[in-house]
Amino acid sequence: MISGMMDGKIWFVVGIVFLFIFSFGCVAVEEKWDEMQMKLTYVGPQRKVVPTIGISVKEFDIEKFKGYGTEGIDYSNDDIFIAEIKVTQEEMKKIVVSILSSDLLKEYLEEESPEEPMLSFMLYDAREGKVIELLLDKEKAKELASLIIDSLEESQEVADYLKFYSS
Repeated sequence: MISGMMDGKIWFVVGIVFLFIFSFGCVAVEEKWDEMQMKLTYVGPQRKVVPTIGISVKEFDIEKFKGYGTEGIDYSNDDIFIAEIKVTQEEMKKIVVSILSSDLLKEYLEEESPEEPMLSFMLYDAREGKVIELLLDKEKAKELASLIIDSLEESQEVADYLKFYSS
C-alpha cells in the first residue's frame, strides 16, 4: 500500500522510467505486452454504480491490482462490476506509448495530486509484477479516456464504457 502521495509519485516515476525503456528499447521482451493490464476505477462521489474497466490482451485479472492503491481512496467499484475490454498487443502498446508521451503524464508529475480524485488509473507492469497508479481529476480523466480511445482500432466498445469520463 502506498503510504502517501509523494511516495506514490516517486513510485510512479520509477515505474514510468522502466515502462519508457520497455516501450522504446527492448524488442526482445515484446511478448510482455500481452501480460500488461490496465484498470480504471471511478473513485469520485457517486449515486449509482460506475463499472470498473479492465483492459487486457488476455483475460483480465483483478487480483493483480489487489494490495496496490492509495490510502483513503475508495476502490469499492472494483467489487461490484468489472467491464472487461480485450485489446491486441499492438493496441496495448499504443495505449501505453500514448500515455507515456502525453502532456497528461508531464502535468501529472508537475502538479499536486487532486484533493478529490475522480479516477484511479492503474497499470500492471508484467515485467516487475508491480502496479503504478495515477489519480486524476475530471479534466485529466477526460484526457486519459481520449488517449485510450484514440489508440484503439475499433474503439466503440471502449468508447461506450469511457463516455462517462470523456464527456
